[in-house]
Amino acid sequence: MAHEDVIALLARAEEKYHLKIFENICERTVRDLPLRDRLKVIGRAVMERTDYEGYVLGRRLVSAGEEMDRPC
Repeated sequence: MAHEDVIALLARAEEKYHLKIFENICERTVRDLPLRDRLKVIGRAVMERTDYEGYVLGRRLVSAGEEMDRPC
């Protein structure tokens, strides 16, 4: 997935589910994480705390973060 697409997905998740994501996760700490870790943390939070649409979005975020871990 292209870097711009990943950033757009992340922004969409943070905009739509902000209160649910940062309910018990420090927003400043998450913002300081490397992008791949941030994708995983936010993706998992969205998957666990939201509706079906959020689950699908969260799964895409987690997958994008895991893709960044793989060697080229």
